[in-house]
Amino acid sequence: MKQQMVWRPKYDLFPWQAEVDAVEKRFKVIKGGRRSGKTIYAVQWQVKSACQMPAGEHLYVAATQKQAAEISWFEYLDVIGDDIVQRVDRRDFRITLKNGAMIIMRGSDKLDLQRGKKYRSLVMEEAAFQKPDVFDRILRPTLIDYRAPALFISSPKKGWFTKMYNKYKDGHDPEYHCAQVTIYDNPNLSTAEIDKVKALTSEHLFATEYMAVEMEFEGQVYTEFDSRVNVFNSLQWQEHKAYPCAVGVDWGLDDNTGVVWMTFSPEGYCLVSKEHVKAGWDVRRHAEVIARHAPEFNLSHENYAMDQSAFRREGGSMSTVADLFRDELGFTFQRSYKGSKEYGTDIIKRFLRGDGQTPWLYISNNCQELIRAFDDYEWDSHEPDILAALRYGLVHAISKRLTSLHDRIESLKEISAKPEVEVGDLELVRRDRARLGAQWDWDYENGEPVGELASG
Repeated sequence: MKQQMVWRPKYDLFPWQAEVDAVEKRFKVIKGGRRSGKTIYAVQWQVKSACQMPAGEHLYVAATQKQAAEISWFEYLDVIGDDIVQRVDRRDFRITLKNGAMIIMRGSDKLDLQRGKKYRSLVMEEAAFQKPDVFDRILRPTLIDYRAPALFISSPKKGWFTKMYNKYKDGHDPEYHCAQVTIYDNPNLSTAEIDKVKALTSEHLFATEYMAVEMEFEGQVYTEFDSRVNVFNSLQWQEHKAYPCAVGVDWGLDDNTGVVWMTFSPEGYCLVSKEHVKAGWDVRRHAEVIARHAPEFNLSHENYAMDQSAFRREGGSMSTVADLFRDELGFTFQRSYKGSKEYGTDIIKRFLRGDGQTPWLYISNNCQELIRAFDDYEWDSHEPDILAALRYGLVHAISKRLTSLHDRIESLKEISAKPEVEVGDLELVRRDRARLGAQWDWDYENGEPVGELASG
């Protein structure tokens, strides 16, 4: 058995990290908002454990190994330092220290391979987003032999992690310690900068993502919508039809088909001036309406966007709904952005709020269906088709840079830069690359590392 090593942490602990670190309990559960410092604490906690304990394996688990590599691989290399490292295996995501300890990074989607193993410590990254039985069924038995400690860190999401947090948060159990931290608990961040993010983020998103608060999906979705400020008279902005235009379409046969026409002012504001909502019509009748209004607007064919379902080939037919529209109109619709519905919803929310004083999204008083949908749409209810059409069209327009406001919000840039991104905390990635100078990148389309990370 090799001796303990002296390891000097590279970074000072935040006050909340030091408080958690001082608690001598076996299992620590950290519910944290983005940028609160939960990941860097987990890395330092596990490295310290590896240095102080007898030789053995220490496991870090994310939802997938790709996510583990993206979120924390370079964090570990940075924190550990060359003086205590014996070997780095980039292909197996394993770091061996000079005292015989090994830190291994794995994805919980492949954890069945860990059955029969035994570990000295465990970190579960974004635990709430991993399957509910991963810890109890697979990981908990691996801690028995050494009575190993575990650290659970995660953004909030109702499920097994929240149940565990709520069960032990009162401190009655001698083995569990729970803490909730927010973006404001990171002393390295400017409060003024955080407040800017808050002003441009929906209340729901800021509460869940940055303040680590689980919120029930209930009540009105678009609480930011105010008919007194977001609705304009159709006689206003007479020149708006000369502005660049995009069209969003949500196809439905038995359900409504929704169509919206939106233009973008020189300031970047989105002006929705026309809508079309009908159920039971075939493609030809909808295409006639779309074609009839085309000359009214400054439109190019690349700025017509339709939902993904219209591009599916089902049954024995070789044609899609998009094909039928192409045959009627003479051009092909663009597929709507593949990102989550929640992401598109938040884009609408941001445009409704604008810069906190001036909205960026305005609806003509002629668009009564859309106005009614904003007022009536509630969480856990079916999204009105006209709102879905707006979501498709607005996000598409941003990706095509029809609005100058694209450059005002960091997350909006990701739509055109990396349209398929669905992989964790991009801010961590940007920070790692800037701080460590790592020569690597990530293939967002295929979900895999490229460059040095891939080649090992």
